Amino acid sequence: LAGSFKFDDLSYAFLATFFSSGLLSLVSIFLDSALQGARYLNDRRAAVLVGHFPWLMSKYEHDPRVKKQSRVMRLFLSFHPVIYLYFFVKWDALFIGNWEEVIRFYKELPVFLGELLMPVFYVILLRLSLNIFRISEGFQKPVLFDTETELARRSEMERLAEAVEKQAARTAELVELVRRRELNNK
Repeated sequence: LAGSFKFDDLSYAFLATFFSSGLLSLVSIFLDSALQGARYLNDRRAAVLVGHFPWLMSKYEHDPRVKKQSRVMRLFLSFHPVIYLYFFVKWDALFIGNWEEVIRFYKELPVFLGELLMPVFYVILLRLSLNIFRISEGFQKPVLFDTETELARRSEMERLAEAVEKQAARTAELVELVRRRELNNK
């Protein structure tokens, strides 16, 4: 079964471009949701609970050298489908300037595939790659925490404990008032 599926370069490029377009659209949706969700992080604990995926892909760095390395890596990860262009061009004929061979290569392509479908998928692929790179740029902004706000922020248990303490104090005041009234009425 391993040798039963044989693809020529063009068939591979068509299937890979089609598959990559679908996959990149899902990745784009996922990363956009992750970026939108990162806006609601309001403390360090929430940032830790989110996990490491978005930060692993495009973590914020202060060092300019590491920042450049991160940008190059994200550029490569986002635009790697551009490699499919290799399969759509007759490079050997193009480099030696044999334009008749290049034209014959494109004339051999089915009209539906070569002139209609492939350019559409390639444009979609490039737009999705650009969108993913733009989203990854959004992850370059650090999650900032204000120390005064952090100190004033309390957990739900702390708020609940404070509310119970206040209620207990008010109940004690009411009991004391009722006791005084009873003593005054006697």
